[in-house]
Amino acid sequence: MPALALAALLASDAALERAREALQAPGARTTIVGWHATLPPGCGVVRAEPLADPRRERTVGVRLLGTDVSGRPCAGWGRAEVRVAASVLVATRAVAEGEPLEGAFRTEERELAPGAVPVGRVAPQSVAARPLAAGTILEECLAKSPAPRAGESIPVRLVLGAVAASWRGTALACPGGACARLPSGRRVRGRWTGGVLEVEAP
Repeated sequence: MPALALAALLASDAALERAREALQAPGARTTIVGWHATLPPGCGVVRAEPLADPRRERTVGVRLLGTDVSGRPCAGWGRAEVRVAASVLVATRAVAEGEPLEGAFRTEERELAPGAVPVGRVAPQSVAARPLAAGTILEECLAKSPAPRAGESIPVRLVLGAVAASWRGTALACPGGACARLPSGRRVRGRWTGGVLEVEAP
């Protein structure tokens, strides 16, 4: 193999290795399944900077930085096709909406869809936010805290811009939502999350 061709191949291999290191996402395993790089002749890559989060996009641009044979800075570009896998919780059976999630999941290594936000554990007393089929990966949007019973004393958090205030309220029957009556007698409607009724002030 001619010396120039060998040098270009080695430079491309180094760029791929730096890109592989840079594309690793916390809590996940990123595999590059397709790679193309454009580098100036004699550019030895020492650092790669992804232009997107591989957990959100499956084609990621990569800026390649290094030095040439004379020690001057050089730069190039790469494009990586990636797959992302992680240890996630997977439903072992079908789960109905509102059914407790505890005991219905096991941990498996799975490839993740772009933008997926899997959770690492089932929070105590959490229930399914919608019907789940067996094999479904548990994501944040699929679990919720169980709604309180009417008459139960519950924490209420009223949010107005950057200001928030908290009270104890009494849960009310509220089809399609979560409602409470405050000590003042005012009725509020909001979102039941994390064991708190969160109300956005108008």
